[in-house]
Amino acid sequence: MFKRFLITLMACGFSGLILADEPTPTLQKAVIDTNYKGGFPNDFPVELNLVQTLVPVAQQEISTNLGFLQYQEGFQHPVVIRFSDGAPATAENPYFYVQTASADKSYSQALIVNVEAFGERGKKHKTDDDAAVRHSFYYAMTTVIFNDHAAGDPDQALPTWAQEGTAVYISGMGDHLVKKVASEVTRSHVGELVDELNRPVPFMTRRQYARYYLAVQYIVNTGGASSLQAFIRDLLSGKSVSDTVLDVFNQDWDTFEDKVERFSKDTFSQFAREDENSGAPSQPRYPK
Repeated sequence: MFKRFLITLMACGFSGLILADEPTPTLQKAVIDTNYKGGFPNDFPVELNLVQTLVPVAQQEISTNLGFLQYQEGFQHPVVIRFSDGAPATAENPYFYVQTASADKSYSQALIVNVEAFGERGKKHKTDDDAAVRHSFYYAMTTVIFNDHAAGDPDQALPTWAQEGTAVYISGMGDHLVKKVASEVTRSHVGELVDELNRPVPFMTRRQYARYYLAVQYIVNTGGASSLQAFIRDLLSGKSVSDTVLDVFNQDWDTFEDKVERFSKDTFSQFAREDENSGAPSQPRYPK
C-alpha cells in the first residue's frame, strides 16, 4: 500500500538549494487574481475560497517534503493564480494546469483554475471528488515549484521522469494511477507498461505518469524518505542522473533502472487482470 510520506528534514544544514555562502533571493507570494468573467459565476466564490485555503497549506507541505525550505515563504519569480473556463487537451487534470512565460530574461508562471470543471462537477454532485481536487492542486503546485527553480533553463530542470514522478508522488494520486493503468492490461502484458525512464515521449499519458511515479516510489522505498530529497538535490545542483544514482544508492545507472523496472512490473502485476484460461497466479510473478 503506497503512502505519501511526510519527509523528515535532512539534518545536515541543508535548506533547499540555497547554500550558506549564497545570498538569499528575494521571494514573493503567489498573487491570486480574482477577476473572473467566465460562465460559472455561482461556482467561482466557492472555488476562490478553496484555492485561498489550499495555497498556504500546500506550499508549506510540499516545500517541506521536497526540502525546498525557501518555498515556504514564496517564489523567486512571479506566480499568479487565475480563474478561467476550460483547459488544454494536454492538461494533466481538468481542475488545474500551469502556464509559463519568459521574455527578456524574465520568467513567470500562471496556475490556472478551471472553474468550468468545478461547475460541471457540482452539477453531477461529485462531492466525493474532493480528494481528487486536492491531489490535482498538489500536483500543480509541485510543478510550479520545480519550474520556479529552473526558470526555463533546461540545464536546471529535472529529467522528465523525475519531475513528473515526484509531482505525482507528492500529490498523493499515484496509487490511483497505478491501479487504473494496470487494470487495463492482463498480467502477460504488464511488460508493455514499462520502458526506459529517459526515453523521450511525444506527450504524457496515464501510463507515463504511473511509470514515473513508481520510479520515485522505488527511490523512497529503497533509501527512505530523505533519499528523495538527496536525489532531487543532486540533480538540481548539476549532477548527471548517473552520478546522482551513484551518490545516493552507490549503484550504476543500469543496475538502478533494472531494479526500478522489476519493482514497476511487480507492482503493476498486483492490479493487472488475470489472463483468461491461463491459471495465472494472483501474486506478482516477476523476480525481485
